[in-house]
Amino acid sequence: MNTNIPEEYLISIIIPIYNLEKYIGECLDSLSEGLNKHMEIVCIDDGSTDASRKIIESYKNNYPNIKYYFQPNSGAGIARNKGMDCSKGKYISFLDADDYYCSIDTLIKMAEICESQNIDICGSASWYLCNNTRKNQEQIIDCVNLNDLPQEGKRCFLEEWQNDYGYTNFVFRKAFIEENSIRFPGYRRYEDPVFLLQALLKSSGFWVIPSPLYCCRIGYKDSSHVDNTIVDILKGIRDNIKIALEYKYSKLQQRLINRLSNDYYNAIIHNLTDDVMSLLLEINRINHEFDKPLELSVLNDIYSGMDKEKNIRREIEKKLVSDQRLYDDLQCVLNDFSSISEYLRKNHVNKIGIYGLGVYGILLLDEMILDGISIECCIDRQKSGQVREIEILKPSDKLPDIDLLIVALRNADPVVSDYRNMHVLKVIGIMELAESIISGTSLPDYFRRNNT
Repeated sequence: MNTNIPEEYLISIIIPIYNLEKYIGECLDSLSEGLNKHMEIVCIDDGSTDASRKIIESYKNNYPNIKYYFQPNSGAGIARNKGMDCSKGKYISFLDADDYYCSIDTLIKMAEICESQNIDICGSASWYLCNNTRKNQEQIIDCVNLNDLPQEGKRCFLEEWQNDYGYTNFVFRKAFIEENSIRFPGYRRYEDPVFLLQALLKSSGFWVIPSPLYCCRIGYKDSSHVDNTIVDILKGIRDNIKIALEYKYSKLQQRLINRLSNDYYNAIIHNLTDDVMSLLLEINRINHEFDKPLELSVLNDIYSGMDKEKNIRREIEKKLVSDQRLYDDLQCVLNDFSSISEYLRKNHVNKIGIYGLGVYGILLLDEMILDGISIECCIDRQKSGQVREIEILKPSDKLPDIDLLIVALRNADPVVSDYRNMHVLKVIGIMELAESIISGTSLPDYFRRNNT
């Protein structure tokens, strides 16, 4: 490593934090090795009300390289801007507090490549997805073929890259960012693709290596975060499709239009305000200025006045796509009907309750009925009556005699915690159950102890 650098630190890692006490410790642990390697950790607390500050300060006492700053809640983009202003490293990188680095050595290697190649930006073409307990799969940036990348990497250009995702996979020379006045916009979401596209656009090429750097945690957030920020998402897509039009980036145009019709379809349909519609029309107008305009299916569906049944079917399909990790793991279990029944019976579980009758609850319910597993009750906050001839209870109702309550929600932790606080121990989230079956791990002792 080149230590003859004028700055106090080689790299400043900027971490915005907002109420992430559950994950910030693991995030900082992943950096502890690098704290002796000329690294600075810049933590920007974006108005947290939980124990995040206390946890960070406990690490700060042991590692003087960790810097802590507080600001009133303004969004992650504004927090990162503050982090850049406060940072003292020659290079900067960005890490979300609920994620972590796979390899500090890769991060250092990227900064060293910038030095040796005299280049302002270096990125990694792959990263890992994590489902809270393990690395689930390696994700390859879909605009590059790893087979085309030599181990030492190569120089790339935005004309061929044409992607605005993956900013956390990059290291940036701080002076380059400052000289070009590149900042995160004040959007609550989709602010990072705007930042990355601006940086790549103003660079004279960037280096890319095949080594994974980043581990992104997925599947624990519900869809309300997208719903609440859909206006800002559309603003970010509008900003980037303008650049795609100016530079005739048709591949980027296609990525952006596809995201509207896939990733953000539900949020648009559920939050169709005047602002949302105005932004959609602006994006579509820009889209039609390209040599080959693309179909914006979400706008077509709005114009055609989709009937309720068709809308519900489309929503279910999009939810499955938007949380592919959970759906894949669940299907892996349910495609082999014997595996779930054998697993439950091996753990002395014969009578089941299901909490949540959304996409995953209904999928689980139907397959369990087909497999002959006894479903004693279903619980849902909003639905009532019966489902598959089974009475639907409210969360406040008394539970019948069951061996296990399965919480079939993408973010099951709060419900599981509520039940356990009420001394209902025989409760488990659907993701935890699916992973236990796939890995062959037994249920916790207290499940089997109470059920024997």
